[in-house]
Amino acid sequence: IEFLKNKRACFTCLRVGNHIEAECRAIVKCLICDARHYTILCPKLEKDFPKSKTPATQSTTSLSQDPNGELVNIVSGGNTVSCHMLSSETGPTLLQTLQVRVCAGNTEKTVRVLLDSGSQRSYVTKTLAANLNFPSFGQECLSQSLFGRAETREKSQKKYNMTLQGLNTITSKFRFTALEEEKICNFVPRLTNLQIINRLKKSNIFLSEIGPNPPNIDVMLGADVVGNLLTGISMNLGNGLVATDTVLGWVVMGPSCRKE
Repeated sequence: IEFLKNKRACFTCLRVGNHIEAECRAIVKCLICDARHYTILCPKLEKDFPKSKTPATQSTTSLSQDPNGELVNIVSGGNTVSCHMLSSETGPTLLQTLQVRVCAGNTEKTVRVLLDSGSQRSYVTKTLAANLNFPSFGQECLSQSLFGRAETREKSQKKYNMTLQGLNTITSKFRFTALEEEKICNFVPRLTNLQIINRLKKSNIFLSEIGPNPPNIDVMLGADVVGNLLTGISMNLGNGLVATDTVLGWVVMGPSCRKE
């Protein structure tokens, strides 16, 4: 908060110097309290999330905390309650994801990005490219070698020049070339452990990717560009979980449920 105040940034969209919060037109919604701010600024991150006390005759969706300190999505209605949890006994393994702004002329869109150094190329979904009306500057014909020695048929894929910027607009813009792909990957979990989130927050490390119900991946940055993103700063959280700083923001990688 003090950092944003010192930079005279908008507390809603995090832009610096353009306007104040009351004048902001950005559409932002907190994943925890539904207020009009980014989740990383939510004051409830340092508190336990109370269970819903809504009468059983109503149907509600709220965030709560399980005994292991995990954020879970509680969907209640009638006499039944179902918990959609992102962790098993050991917790899912987190991949390096973050949310960024995609810049297309005067248009910007917040999307979810996956950093994958196991991929030789970078990709953007066909849907995102169409929605932002990216101009293609050519095509490339290639096949993809997959895990287990499987290989896709050779196909022609459009190429786009893209520009990304972290949610904190103090960061510089990052430009790269991406190939069009119908779908990049399936479900990719994100951090839900409150103890880890609060530990990072005390170290002034704020993640753009926390909480249940993560959106789809729209951009994947491969080994052709990931090396240019890394700042060389990292924080070992123990038990294989590591936070890494990039020019687009912090990411975490490793087991999401730490055993003390």
